[in-house]
Amino acid sequence: MTHCVVYFFGDPEAVSRLVGKRDALTASWVVRIVPSTNGNGPHRLTPQKIAEVVTKTSAGNYALGRVQENGFCVLYVGRSDDDVAKPLRSWAREHTRYKAFVFSYAPHPRAAFDKECEDFHDLGGTETLDNAEHPKPPANADWLCPRCDLYG
Repeated sequence: MTHCVVYFFGDPEAVSRLVGKRDALTASWVVRIVPSTNGNGPHRLTPQKIAEVVTKTSAGNYALGRVQENGFCVLYVGRSDDDVAKPLRSWAREHTRYKAFVFSYAPHPRAAFDKECEDFHDLGGTETLDNAEHPKPPANADWLCPRCDLYG
């Protein structure tokens, strides 16, 4: 059985009591509430949808997964240091496991790295995500994870 992390959509007050607990229906960890007005997803993971919604070339973060009845199930987190649409297009072409994505732009590569690390830890790391390892900084950077001081 795959365990995933669910982003709940809708009224934050109605589901806030679930944060940090297991969803009884899916055995998924509930870690974050996303208001239904969030403009950055979830979206179907297709080249057409990526071109439609990722409209600028920028560093950024993304989460891949699937939409469930009760929200978005995150299975993988990632980032791009220069063009968040580029890895999303690659995932859409090469992998059928992930059906949907959410994303956000980052002002610079360091912010994208920090957010990827935070998301990785918040969503359970390698125990619950498909990510094989902790996020790494770019080859020429000596950045440390803001949560665990890994790398540098």
